[in-house]
Amino acid sequence: IRVSFSTSGGLLPKGSFIQFANHPKIYMVTTNVTANSGERILNIFPKLYRALNNGTNVRHPGSASSPQLNYFPATDNLNGIKYEDGILYNPGTIKLIEAI
Repeated sequence: IRVSFSTSGGLLPKGSFIQFANHPKIYMVTTNVTANSGERILNIFPKLYRALNNGTNVRHPGSASSPQLNYFPATDNLNGIKYEDGILYNPGTIKLIEAI
């Protein structure tokens, strides 16, 4: 994806989560991207959920509004922390399903 940054000198590191304005989907950056003025290539995973319009803002950890995961809890969650003889035995697990 071709993007333009409004500031320069920053780094959007590999593994960062991003979200495009007006898109519910969360994406992960797969390569380091230096935020210099001008166009840069932004590699993401998974592929785009839907097409972007020119000028679409990108939310990232350093932006004014961070990405926000919208989700549903799975119905087969194992909730609760378990102790055995006063020692943490199982911290429990939860499964989240991304709402897109």
